[in-house]
Amino acid sequence: MTIALIIAITNALAALAAYATGHQIWCGFNITMTIVFTLSAMVCEGKTLNRIKKLEEEIENLKRR
Repeated sequence: MTIALIIAITNALAALAAYATGHQIWCGFNITMTIVFTLSAMVCEGKTLNRIKKLEEEIENLKRR
C-alpha cells in the first residue's frame, strides 16, 4: 500500500509539473494514474484490514477451545 501511495504522490507532482509546462495530455494522464493508484492503495488497505479481522476472530476461536 505504501508503494502505491508514493507513486500516487509522485504522479500528482508530475501532473502539476506537466500543467505548469503546458503539456495537457501528460497532465491528464498523470491525474488518471494518481486516481488509479490511490484507489489501488484503498483496496489493498481494505483487504489487509479484513485479513486482520479474520485472524483476530480465529485467535478468539482458538482461545475458547
